Amino acid sequence: MSFLARCRRGYSMLEMLTVLLIVVIVAGLASTSLLIVSHRRALHMDVRQVRTTLVKARTLARATQRCVQVVVGSHSLTVTPYDDCGPPLASPDPSGTTTVELVPTVSLNAFSTGSSALIFDEYGSVDAEGPVELHMVTNAGELTYRIYPAIGTVRVLR
Repeated sequence: MSFLARCRRGYSMLEMLTVLLIVVIVAGLASTSLLIVSHRRALHMDVRQVRTTLVKARTLARATQRCVQVVVGSHSLTVTPYDDCGPPLASPDPSGTTTVELVPTVSLNAFSTGSSALIFDEYGSVDAEGPVELHMVTNAGELTYRIYPAIGTVRVLR
């Protein structure tokens, strides 16, 4: 059959199904890649969000000259400023309390002090013998946040 005759006849069903199969395979590969990228981005955002929350709590303590307590839940962080730092903490400010929820695939362990709460004093430091650590477990692995006692600086260790 000549080329001109074949062009007038059109495509066979087998040729159409072959092209359709190739398009479906490429679309499937692309959608899988997009899911992986979006999952990684969500984890990266949670890593940054935990660090940002810790830094904001420290900054709030320094700026307002009040103690700020950070309580770790399995998938959340709650920040509460207090008017009275003397032991025990007294007069929490409910209007200043914020809770940050993380995706369910991320879990937080208690601080290395053995407590689920960390208190930044009115100077933004924490009362601890050495650096306080917070461990985050994700599908991609573990991260450690280290808070240095005298200065309250927050670092992310991979």
